[in-house]
Amino acid sequence: MELSKLWSVSQTPLREAIQRLAGRGLIEQLPQKGARVYKPTHQDAREIYELRLVLDPMALSSSLANSDATHKREMQAKYKAMESNSQMASAHEFSRAAHAEAHLAFHAALLSRCTSHRLLQLTHQLAEQSLLYQAIRPTETDGRGPARTEHRALLRLAMRGEIDEATAFLSKHLKRAMRIIEYALQDEDRAESP
Repeated sequence: MELSKLWSVSQTPLREAIQRLAGRGLIEQLPQKGARVYKPTHQDAREIYELRLVLDPMALSSSLANSDATHKREMQAKYKAMESNSQMASAHEFSRAAHAEAHLAFHAALLSRCTSHRLLQLTHQLAEQSLLYQAIRPTETDGRGPARTEHRALLRLAMRGEIDEATAFLSKHLKRAMRIIEYALQDEDRAESP
C-alpha cells in the first residue's frame, strides 16, 4: 500500500482506518482496486436529508419531552460554542472543520434526551454523513447567513419546550439545507461538464 509507506504505518491499522471511514460513508472501497474518497451525489444527498426529515423531528420531539434544566444548559453551551466559532469568521480565524464539529454538536445536543438509543444512533450517523454535503456549500458553512438565524430560533423554541413548533422548524431548516445542497451539486456538475 502506498499510504502505509507514505505515513510509515503498517497495513493492518491502515486497513482498519479505511474500513471505519467506509463504514461512515466517507470513502468507497473498490474491489481489487483499493479505496477512494467518496464523491457526493444528488441521490445520496436526497436520501440522507429525506431520512433526516423523518428521523430528526421524531428524535427532537422525544428529546424535548424529556428535557430538563441540565439539558437546556447543554443546548445553550453547544449553541454558544457554535456562535463563537461563527464570530471568528470575521476575524479570519475561522475553521470550517471546527464549525462543522460545533454544528454537529449543537444538533446532537438538541436530540440528546431522545429515549430511543437506536434513533439517536441513526440521527447521528446521518448528521455525520450530511457534513460531506455541507462542505460543498461554502456560502453556508461559515455559520453566518440564514442558518445562524435558524439555529437561534430553533434553540429558543427548544428552550421554551415548544415541541410541535420546534419539530416543524427543524423540518423547515433541514429542507432549506437540502435545497442549498442540491443547488451546489448542480453547480458542481455544470462546472465539471465540458
